[in-house]
Amino acid sequence: MFKAKNLLIIVLIVSVMTTVWFINNQKQNIIEINEQREVDPGVRITNPQLIGRHQGKRQWEIISETITQKGEMVYIDGIEKVTIMRDEEPFYFLTAESGEWNRDTGVLVLVGEIVITDNNEFSLITDQLIWNGNREEIEIPNRFTMTVDDSDIVADRVFIDINKEIAHVIGNVAIKNDKFTWVLDHFVYEFDSEILQILGGITINFERR
Repeated sequence: MFKAKNLLIIVLIVSVMTTVWFINNQKQNIIEINEQREVDPGVRITNPQLIGRHQGKRQWEIISETITQKGEMVYIDGIEKVTIMRDEEPFYFLTAESGEWNRDTGVLVLVGEIVITDNNEFSLITDQLIWNGNREEIEIPNRFTMTVDDSDIVADRVFIDINKEIAHVIGNVAIKNDKFTWVLDHFVYEFDSEILQILGGITINFERR
């Protein structure tokens, strides 16, 4: 009888331990599944043509190797071509490496070796570009080199209003051509009229022949 009782107790203990192990193991599996869902890569599309619109108006197009969507964010990799529109017509042509677009705010950020050109004699080289869809404005937040007509311009930052065709160039600005170099802090350039308005002081360095 004593042995039978002991055997029954042992069986009950083993049964309880097995049940506890099973419950804990089930909980662990659920946590792992939930964590796996949290890091789900989202919707991925290969060789897409991505079009950004604001109030139904086409603002830009990107051709890339892949895009991945996670909620409001769209991550763009292997960028082959970027076109920024003005009145839904191609206005600027860009190269870049990767980027991300927030569909909620309309902000597109491009990074890598970025070159911007147009159909005239304008070009800009930098490593980051921010497009604000609500204002239809390009921001270059890092040091850049810009060529307009026969002048090379380097500065810390620039804002370009697409509709007004006005650029605000700010911070440690140097404008160079074959005759002189202007050193200043801030200027405004109107692309259509080719008018340059200097804000603040300026130093002009003439080149000797």
